[in-house]
Amino acid sequence: VIVAWDSEWWLFPYGKDNPGADCNCSSERDVVNAFREILYRNRGKTIILAMHHPFFSDGVHGGHFTWKDYFFPLTAVQRDLYIPLPGIGAIYPLYRRLFPNPEDTHHPLYREMIRDVGGVFSGYPDLILASGHDHGLQLIDDSALHRLQIVSGGGSKSNPVGKGRHSLYAAAIEGFAVADAMEDGSVRVQFFAYGGDTLSPAYAYRWHPLPYSG
Repeated sequence: VIVAWDSEWWLFPYGKDNPGADCNCSSERDVVNAFREILYRNRGKTIILAMHHPFFSDGVHGGHFTWKDYFFPLTAVQRDLYIPLPGIGAIYPLYRRLFPNPEDTHHPLYREMIRDVGGVFSGYPDLILASGHDHGLQLIDDSALHRLQIVSGGGSKSNPVGKGRHSLYAAAIEGFAVADAMEDGSVRVQFFAYGGDTLSPAYAYRWHPLPYSG
């Protein structure tokens, strides 16, 4: 079952009143309770939680910066603006760490979302997270939680990504991911890369959920 939700609503730091919205949730507690109900109704199934913001990322929003960010920081504003400013470039990642915006994973609102929403699915073995946000392609398997994170944010451009401790695949390329539910209960995740006018397979992984015992 696919559960899609607007994660930007949680991270929006201003007034969220929207009386015309077709949704019964008006607070973070309402959202968490709705997730609990959805999980209960679909227990035993593989759940794909689709949202814009990933729980795990080794991209810029996850705190990953490259030598280009340090030496050519203006490329973050315009891709081809290669003006060497190593002093400013060294300050920018530090500033972003100390004063994050809500779109970065270490911001308190973002951490709260991961804690509260992720806590609903704590111990649930059949959860796949599908997101975008960071521009590039990533596949992260947190083996401790048996939770698979797909980051498919390379639809129109790419930004640098790293390869963290739980990373299975990371590429700063344009492309997308496809997840197929197989007859044996596993999920096949395939990444495809754009190259000029062609589309080619880039990486494939077969994920086997653990038996549900709830």
